[in-house]
Amino acid sequence: MKFGIHIGAMGGPLAEMRKLWKFADAKGFDWFSVSDHFQESPPRGGDMDCYEAIAILTAAAMDTRHVRLGSGVWATRSHRSGRARTCWKSTRRS
Repeated sequence: MKFGIHIGAMGGPLAEMRKLWKFADAKGFDWFSVSDHFQESPPRGGDMDCYEAIAILTAAAMDTRHVRLGSGVWATRSHRSGRARTCWKSTRRS
């Protein structure tokens, strides 16, 4: 069995998130992941800090050595673009 910690982009102040990924790395957790969405769950008025996944994982990578880092889905281009559609089709052929 593998254990990890997952937090949302609204996971709290950056210092608190940093404590979590350092804890996961130091205590032998297998993975640490972050949300790929910008939303407050539950809604809290829209005044909290919000970090996107790549920035959070970059910061975590600088502080960790062992834990695997990940996220749900990364949308680097619109799903409506021709290039994204072509890439998706080519991966579906195999």
